[in-house]
Amino acid sequence: MVTNTVPNPDLPNVPFWGTSEFPVSTGTANKFGILCSGRQLTDNWYALREEEVIKTDSAGLVKSYDTYQSYYWPPVLAFMKTENWKLRDGGQDPSIYPVYKRSGYRGPTKILIELYWNESPWSDSDLTTIVPMFPEPLVFNTPLGSVTVPECLHERIILKATTGTNHNKYDYIGTTWDFLATNHTDWPSTIIISDSQKPFRGGYLREKVTAKRPTA
Repeated sequence: MVTNTVPNPDLPNVPFWGTSEFPVSTGTANKFGILCSGRQLTDNWYALREEEVIKTDSAGLVKSYDTYQSYYWPPVLAFMKTENWKLRDGGQDPSIYPVYKRSGYRGPTKILIELYWNESPWSDSDLTTIVPMFPEPLVFNTPLGSVTVPECLHERIILKATTGTNHNKYDYIGTTWDFLATNHTDWPSTIIISDSQKPFRGGYLREKVTAKRPTA
């Protein structure tokens, strides 16, 4: 009589038929994708076959390799610089402009591909929650001038402006802009850009893609 599982003190309830992580004939602790099939010869005899369809390490990793693909890395703002231009009548006009730590880059980026195999699908909590870089613009306006900084990564930025006490046109007034930090304030050394799975050889193949920060 052939049952659906094979008793084994080290690997209890290992499936006999179909694809499993372990070879049922040897009970080895190394992980494999083993397809077990059988053909009935008589009432009491079966011809059994085990075939390795995929091989992994103990963590389920099939293979990993580096490659290149296009990826966008947004500009990174260092700070906002203010220069005051004095007027002949004693007032001054401020000039505010951004100073960048990094320019934006879109182009070939070193990518790490990791392929994993598992007999059953990974749950949503097992897969990586993807958190991209979310650059944001800085926009502020005053009667003295306006500044628009395109989308970029930045720390918290607080800007203050005032007309001063001797402006030739405006009475004294001041204002403050408070821009909160973006979710990433600089390029991370690595960032996971996708983590997905699909049916593959009787189990599930997971592909995890990690981008590595460009270097000068």
